[in-house]
Amino acid sequence: MNSRFGNLQSMPILVEQENNNNNEEVHSQLCDLFTRRELTLSLVNQLNHIVKAVQRHRGISMGLLAGNKVFEKDFHLLQMQLQKRIALFETYSAKSDEIIKPRDLENIRLAWQTIRDGWQDDRLSDNFELHSHFIEQLFSTILALSKMLETPLLAGLPNKTSNYALSADNDDGLYPKAIKKIEVLDFICSQLPVMIEFMAKIRGLATYCAALGEVDETLARKLRFFIDCARERNEKIRHCGERLRSLSQGYFHSLGLINELETKFVYLLSLIEGSILTPGTVKASASQLFDLATSIIDAYWKIVEEGLYVVRLTHNEELEDWVKEI
Repeated sequence: MNSRFGNLQSMPILVEQENNNNNEEVHSQLCDLFTRRELTLSLVNQLNHIVKAVQRHRGISMGLLAGNKVFEKDFHLLQMQLQKRIALFETYSAKSDEIIKPRDLENIRLAWQTIRDGWQDDRLSDNFELHSHFIEQLFSTILALSKMLETPLLAGLPNKTSNYALSADNDDGLYPKAIKKIEVLDFICSQLPVMIEFMAKIRGLATYCAALGEVDETLARKLRFFIDCARERNEKIRHCGERLRSLSQGYFHSLGLINELETKFVYLLSLIEGSILTPGTVKASASQLFDLATSIIDAYWKIVEEGLYVVRLTHNEELEDWVKEI
């Protein structure tokens, strides 16, 4: 009697072929790579928050050194928050398989202790330079971490998978995902932070001069130099922002803030030039200049924050590309 299944004995036996993408070793490597990327992104994010706080610490401490006590309460709160941020960063780094080297962690700790314990006795120039040097250290660490994130997620896997990850064909069209990610990382970990630091230096010096009620020629030269640098950098940031907006196809929303900030940016620099760098009595208040500059700086940091989210999405997409690979 024939069954509706036919003659089962005569049917060929299907043997499942071993697939390298389903190999346990590949899965393990992929998990390690992805986890390390997530840890690295988290460390960059924490460092950005530390930089932002140190920049604010510099601006407020300069106002206090000039004798303006209006920032005193905020300053003590900021010091406690910074101490917690750095302690948390050290603890997190220690659990992250030395993504950041112990020597770099020690340098960060010592730089902060120097500023925290001695700022009241600093001369203005020492206070400014110590903060600025610390921020340069932090930026250097951020840049090194960003370089770790540039290579495609799957490039660490063997054979076909890594070749696939490096190919332009893994994009839906016209521009490789790997190159887009490199441009985003360069913008948020290098170009925009340089602009933010120029603005933060302007904030600190302008706040000091306004709190003191006068400006000497040395400070005036520094302030003019940083204003010139900020204007030049602003043009580059605007052009790069427009390019990334076209490449991102709408998923990097906060890039639109750059053009929106233009009026406020121009007003701040004009206010400083008119009220501080023009001979005569300083007219703008320290708190007015500090708050206006801070609103611009905070908006730039918002762009950086979203940029890190965009990079995280790219890693998720790379993982999806691997899943869908045939």
